[in-house]
Amino acid sequence: METVIRSIDGVGLASDLAVGDWVSLHWEWVCDRLTEQQRRLLRRYTDRHMAIVNDAGHTGPAAMLG
Repeated sequence: METVIRSIDGVGLASDLAVGDWVSLHWEWVCDRLTEQQRRLLRRYTDRHMAIVNDAGHTGPAAMLG
């Protein structure tokens, strides 16, 4: 769990949020509430891309720099 910004002086991007809602973030700003389908797809593609990176067999910048 982390602390995020929903609005400042009543100005924000997402409204009508409730405890337990899944939301998208940009930096620490709440951008929008996610539907269940959006949440599932976000999880699927995040896991997929993390696996691609982790299975690549390199150690990140150190491998690139030799």
